[in-house]
Amino acid sequence: MISVQGTFQNGGVVLAQPVNLPEGAHVRVTSDDNADVCCDGSLWDDSAEGRRKWLEWFDALDPAFSNEEAEQLQIMLRRMRDEQKPLQAQRDLMIERMFE
Repeated sequence: MISVQGTFQNGGVVLAQPVNLPEGAHVRVTSDDNADVCCDGSLWDDSAEGRRKWLEWFDALDPAFSNEEAEQLQIMLRRMRDEQKPLQAQRDLMIERMFE
């Protein structure tokens, strides 16, 4: 017995790799709906080795923001929250009225 992965598309199963099965071979298809699937459709490897590899990959990523950019973003977000504070009471009242 062989095991291959695939994706259900347009009413059929598209296999991730070619298989050498005779025409008319009986197959069993099971769904991994509850399994964690990566964005490329492969199953998430939740083994210790899989987690180690993911952490290694993640730690190798470049930061999304420089320290200076992150500080500027925090300042901007703080300023925006401060500007919105006076509106909070009005928003809370509107939400309350929705459920009366």
